[in-house]
Amino acid sequence: QEPKSLEDEFYEARRLMKKARAELENAIKAIQSGEKIKTDTVKPLLEEIFKSVTENKDAIVTVCRKKPKGGYALEHSVSHCALMMAFGQALEMEKEALLDLGLGGLFHDIGNIKIPHAILNKPGKLTPQEMGAIKKHPLWGGELMKESGDFPERAMAVIMEHHERLDGTGYPYQLKEHAISLFGQMASIVDVFDASTSIRPYGAVTDPCLAIKGLFEGAGK
Repeated sequence: QEPKSLEDEFYEARRLMKKARAELENAIKAIQSGEKIKTDTVKPLLEEIFKSVTENKDAIVTVCRKKPKGGYALEHSVSHCALMMAFGQALEMEKEALLDLGLGGLFHDIGNIKIPHAILNKPGKLTPQEMGAIKKHPLWGGELMKESGDFPERAMAVIMEHHERLDGTGYPYQLKEHAISLFGQMASIVDVFDASTSIRPYGAVTDPCLAIKGLFEGAGK
């Protein structure tokens, strides 16, 4: 296979991320209209992301860092999808597992559609009641995906466990150590990494090396 130029690889990665964002937007609108999500509709997209990650994960991982103004929530979910696949590839997982990881990553924050925008976009500190609503989004996301009827178990773990922590301080179930699935542990790492390294129009951004250092320092927690 003829290698692509770096410029072509970045162009393809940006095209793919834009396409994934559109697919996610359509899925959210469908759920809000009372329709069920059919995973078959996003499988071609996941196959494309898998191909991109396999050919040159550096291109898509780099593109993941750039978040446009006003679109962070959607871009974060798309990035989570690609980064989960790249992570799974590094762990030498089989293709079907990578596709499940990507599917879970794409919808990992879908439960947020049940949270009022006033809470999600609140600039100041959240009240205990507001934080309580935020902590329910993995549970709500799992319920929404269960209603689809064909959401894989591994992808479900990504949605429901991406805020769990090894020391039991996470949510919504306060799971500890190996009670958290491998996919859930991976999802929590990716979630923190992407949020801290994303280049946004506002706020500070952490250098990826420092983000990795922080994750190692938090090992076991």
